[in-house]
Amino acid sequence: WTPFSSLPVVLIYNTKLVRQNAPTGWNSLLDRAWQGRIAFADPTASGSGYTALCTLLQVLPGDREQTLRTFVDNLNDRVLEDSGSVITAVADGSCYIGVTLEETARKAVYDGLDLAVVYPEEGTCILPDGAAVIQGCAHPENAQKFIDFLLAPETQQRLVTDFFRRSIRSDVSDSLLPAPPVLNYDLVQAETQRQTLLDRWQELTGEGIS
Repeated sequence: WTPFSSLPVVLIYNTKLVRQNAPTGWNSLLDRAWQGRIAFADPTASGSGYTALCTLLQVLPGDREQTLRTFVDNLNDRVLEDSGSVITAVADGSCYIGVTLEETARKAVYDGLDLAVVYPEEGTCILPDGAAVIQGCAHPENAQKFIDFLLAPETQQRLVTDFFRRSIRSDVSDSLLPAPPVLNYDLVQAETQRQTLLDRWQELTGEGIS
């Protein structure tokens, strides 16, 4: 498999409801001022939600269990189904701030929703979107041609200009996009501790989805 685009995890907030003290980073999600007003995707059902949770736990100092408890308490039993629901909740004002992917957030801003995008000051994870050729497939030559198409400079440039994504090519211009502080995301830890973390998450949240 090979990556064909990259997707930073970002924070968003409603620009009509948040006029001061806007969130600046992951630590903002622990601020009691936002209790019950945070839109966050259920990490047991959303891949980006799980990555966001791991990023928060990796980047913030202190005891991991206490950080998790404080964050869950700040969600106040409000857990959403997916990252797309995060956009809806923040845009309609039922939540003030949220966590989602840059692509989703930028598209919402482009569509005219009252949202602002925040790149966490502590650093954030950047996810790779991948494509692969299935071993033993019927038409491997055509499959490889499709991969080549995805990675071609023209296609990669369209990812940036038309689809709100970041190119994986160094020769493609994405100068209009800010360079977020990048967290050295521990993928091994995220994978090996996945079930333990999700089990603990469900214990603390009571598996409730609203």
